[in-house]
Amino acid sequence: MIPTAPLPRPISTFTMDASTRTTLTGLGVRNSHDVIALAEAGNVQARSLLPQAGPVPFASVSAFDALKSEGKRGVISTGSCAINKLFRGGFPTAQVTELCGPPGVGKTQFGMQMCVNVQLLVGKGGVGGEAIYIGVLCCIRKDRSRWIELLKWLQLQ
Repeated sequence: MIPTAPLPRPISTFTMDASTRTTLTGLGVRNSHDVIALAEAGNVQARSLLPQAGPVPFASVSAFDALKSEGKRGVISTGSCAINKLFRGGFPTAQVTELCGPPGVGKTQFGMQMCVNVQLLVGKGGVGGEAIYIGVLCCIRKDRSRWIELLKWLQLQ
């Protein structure tokens, strides 16, 4: 089983006054899961800490169900039939994709094009979504980003 909730956060990391900490520690509260359980039981002090405790714990999903839901994710067309074929239709959505390779092979251009493609309508190979481009070694030149924006505009026409 793959847990879908975060690991329990120790009560010592919560922001609270000393009297609340003493009360909760005296009630046996050790972590965020205990805070959630106590809040559900009606404790007002624990309820005030729920924003720090996170989502309700212990929800889990089987590996098979996780695999099935992954298959339902959309894909973004790369604009190349050959590359789409390699990636079973395009790049998967809802995950981070890292591009690696030697200098000059087109990683930046490809990444920028994918940021455009994700914004395209579904019928145009996109998902009508949003993207964020993170380049760690260089900045994007204005002329290059304007060219990509023009390509996006042309593809939407």
